Formats: sequence, structure tokens, C-alpha cells
Amino acid sequence: MPFNVPRSVQEVEQAVEQYGAAPGGKAMMRSEMKAAAESKLSGVYITWRSQLTGADCARVSSTTRCMCGHSFGDHKPVDKKNPRPPPCNN
Repeated sequence: MPFNVPRSVQEVEQAVEQYGAAPGGKAMMRSEMKAAAESKLSGVYITWRSQLTGADCARVSSTTRCMCGHSFGDHKPVDKKNPRPPPCNN
């Protein structure tokens, strides 16, 4: 059975409608929604940004892993007055 790789946005949308979203895509969207909800409550919006392109690549939530290996929620809280990345508590 030959497999056709979607080559346009329309073909990708049709594949998602027909087969459903990939498990990784579903997990990414749940993470994005959690981060958006936390941002709305806190008033602070945090994203990882590519140093190569400068583009934002993912929202950060309390369960996102930091570069130190801990979850972001293990760090001191970020607020509007101090939006800098907080030092690790661990």
C-alpha cells in the first residue's frame, strides 16, 4: 500500500480530518493550552526562543523542563515586576 506524504496545508488538514492528529501533536497542543492558561492567570507570557532564528518555538508552563532539568514550576515564580528567568530553587 503506497503512502502519500501531504505536500500542502490542505493535504495535511485532510489527513488530520481523516486519521486524527498524531500523538505528539496532541501532547504539544495540550502543553500549549496549559501554558496559555497559566499566562492568562499570571499576566506573564514566556516562550522558548531560537537563538539561531529568533523565532518563538514553544510556550513555557509550570511543567516545562528547564535547561537545568527541573520543571519551570520548581523555580522561583516569575511575575510582571521581574520577568527575567528565575534562579533554580534546587
